[in-house]
Amino acid sequence: IGTALRLGESLGYSSKGLASYRELTDRMMRRVPCRKIDCKAVLKAMALDKKRSSAGQRFVLLERIGCPVICDGVDTRTVRSALESMLDDYHVLGGTDA
Repeated sequence: IGTALRLGESLGYSSKGLASYRELTDRMMRRVPCRKIDCKAVLKAMALDKKRSSAGQRFVLLERIGCPVICDGVDTRTVRSALESMLDDYHVLGGTDA
C-alpha cells in the first residue's frame, strides 16, 4: 500500500486528500516488526505477478479517495524509486510500536 501511494504520487495520480492514507500506512509500519527486505528480491517477485500485461507491470493506484486507476507500463526505475522510498521509511519506522 505504501509503495502504491508513493508510486501514484510520482506519476501524478494521487491527490492531497491521500495524505491521510500515507499517514495511516506510516502508523501501520510502526506495528509491524522490522525485517530486512531486499528491493531487488521484491522487484524480481513482482516480475512474476500474474497481473502483468504485455506493457509490463500493472498497478492499481488512487487518483483520489474512492477513485482507483489502472496504470500499465510503469518503468522499472519509477517502481524502484517508490519501493526504495517506502523501504527507507519502513526501516526507520518498522517495529517502533510492535
